[in-house]
Amino acid sequence: MRKLNEIKELRLAFPMRIAIGPYRLMVLHAPRSAMTVKRRLYEYDLSQGLVWLHESLEGRQLARYFLKVVTYIIHKAAGCQDGCIEEAFTQSIAAGLVSFAQTNAQVWTWLNGLLGKDNKRGADYARVAMGAPHAQFLVPTAVRIGRHDVRIVRLRHETAVRHSVDGYFAPATRLIEVYEGLQGPHRAVVVMHEITHAIHNLAGLKNRDTRARFVQAQVEGWLRFTEQNPAAWMWLLATIREQADFEPVLRVA
Repeated sequence: MRKLNEIKELRLAFPMRIAIGPYRLMVLHAPRSAMTVKRRLYEYDLSQGLVWLHESLEGRQLARYFLKVVTYIIHKAAGCQDGCIEEAFTQSIAAGLVSFAQTNAQVWTWLNGLLGKDNKRGADYARVAMGAPHAQFLVPTAVRIGRHDVRIVRLRHETAVRHSVDGYFAPATRLIEVYEGLQGPHRAVVVMHEITHAIHNLAGLKNRDTRARFVQAQVEGWLRFTEQNPAAWMWLLATIREQADFEPVLRVA
């Protein structure tokens, strides 16, 4: 385990390598002259296994465009395209981000270092993402999604079994229910899945909206989530990282 002062100095130099589903890619911090379309700040070519991010990008802006590329490729790997239903895009990003975090641990830590910039509690994002020792985080009971508060409550075992679901988001009441028996990364996937439903709802997406609209809403929604809900984000980071070392999401009475 790295010492705290070493963690604070952690940097990831370009070029970096990432893996998303079947794709293995090199990410380059590139000058505008390297872009096919000069006004773009990012490009990717899956056939060449290359991602270009404009060299002017830094901090949260760099995080935004990196996350945008990752989100596009996650959906590409999952087969989500224009015409796919909202549920498919929701599960794709939830499972895809958790898988990305586990497969690209060093890059995930670097990304969370960027996300933590200019956030009073963000200094801990990279530490938690890489598994540094920390106090146990509490399961979030409410999160802020844009202008709205969304409550998170337990979904009882009997209900989950009867309806064959692990979670549910109710737009009318802004309520998320999560099956009380979940553990580790699967719990993180389910919570991210239901929060993503809430993000889509706030963005006014249609059931069969375009992939570009889903990507935009997901990237902006999750970036804002990390700003508005630092404790909940760190709980998610810890749950992804430490897997089943946590107590059940809510104790069964």
